[in-house]
Amino acid sequence: MERAEAEQMAADLTQTQAIREFPEDVQNWIKGGAKQGETFVLPREDYCYASVYMLRDEPAADESKTVDFRVIYMSATDFDGIDNTVAIMDELQEEVNASEDPSETFAELAGEYSEDVATYANGGLVTGYSASSTTYGDEIAAWAFDRERQHGDMTVSARSAAAILAFFEGANDGTGWENQVHNDLWQKKLDAFTQSCAANEVSVHEKNYKYIAPSAKLHIVETE
Repeated sequence: MERAEAEQMAADLTQTQAIREFPEDVQNWIKGGAKQGETFVLPREDYCYASVYMLRDEPAADESKTVDFRVIYMSATDFDGIDNTVAIMDELQEEVNASEDPSETFAELAGEYSEDVATYANGGLVTGYSASSTTYGDEIAAWAFDRERQHGDMTVSARSAAAILAFFEGANDGTGWENQVHNDLWQKKLDAFTQSCAANEVSVHEKNYKYIAPSAKLHIVETE
């Protein structure tokens, strides 16, 4: 048999479909960690034959699914190099693991250490993240959508100029497009609020303050 003919036969036998569309035993085999090139035999005793499945490619993440996780982003420049930055993140991981409420502890550390302007004020929380998102890099996306991922898992993704410590919260009930619409609307409101704040004059009277008055001219009021 010539190579071209063999390749055509293999192509004819290839099925590309969602995992849920295969027989239940095949689904369990794939979800159980089947690797590319491995085979699985499914007996059909009632019909005196068997089907042989070979995994041509590992399943791609379902982009309609989204997840939530927290991040601490630290610049290597601000923490004396990437090696020292990763060492600090290792210490933060130990602190989180030793706490009674890892999620809450991570959120507090994000507020203290993270330089990610989009999330630090919210405890580093990233919501509705899809498999195709690239905001935090391919490594974080692959980690977040690993089939074995569990709440509380952490990882460090180191780059030349910065490092990211991520904490997995869990699956998000919203689909990718629903979360994208929500985020777009939220960003639009945030941009409008930022523009309105930029038009105001702020006067600082003392270092300590209690509130900012919602008026055209803002004053930071002294506390006792």
